[in-house]
Amino acid sequence: MRRNDRELDFPAILSLLDRCRIVRLAMIDGQEPYIVPLNYGYTCTDGQITLYCHSAKEGRKLDVMRANPHIGFEMDADYQLQTHEEACHHSNLFSSVIGTGEFELLEGEAKKQALSVLMRHQTGRDFVFTDAQANSVAVFAVHVKTISGKAKTK
Repeated sequence: MRRNDRELDFPAILSLLDRCRIVRLAMIDGQEPYIVPLNYGYTCTDGQITLYCHSAKEGRKLDVMRANPHIGFEMDADYQLQTHEEACHHSNLFSSVIGTGEFELLEGEAKKQALSVLMRHQTGRDFVFTDAQANSVAVFAVHVKTISGKAKTK
C-alpha cells in the first residue's frame, strides 16, 4: 500500500465490514470483468473472514463463479467531499476494504445458517429459515484469502 499511513488494522477492517451493507463482487467472465453489488453478511472465526450472499438460483453471476471461483471484492463507506477554492485541491474522505476470496455454493444447514448471518447483518434481527425458504434461493460463501483496508478521515 502506497499510503500506509491510511492503512486499516484488522479490528478497523472488521468495524468497516460491520458498517457496510453492500459488497461489490468482481469476477472474470471469460475475458471480460464482471462486477455486481450484493447484500452480505459475514463471520470471522479465528481471524478467517467469510462473506455470505444470496441470489437467484440461476443466472450469469452463478455461472461465472462456478466457472472461475476466484473472486475480488470491495466495500466502502464514509464518503464526504472536501471542497476547496481550487479544483485540484478538492478531495474525499473515505473508508474502504478490498480483497480476494473463493466462491463456494452452500446447501443444507450451512445454507440456512448463512441466510441467518446475512439477515442479522442487514437487519439486526435473528431469523430462522425453513427448508422451502432456503431452497428458493442460491446462497454462497466467499472465503476471504486476502483483505486490506484504507481510510482518509481528515
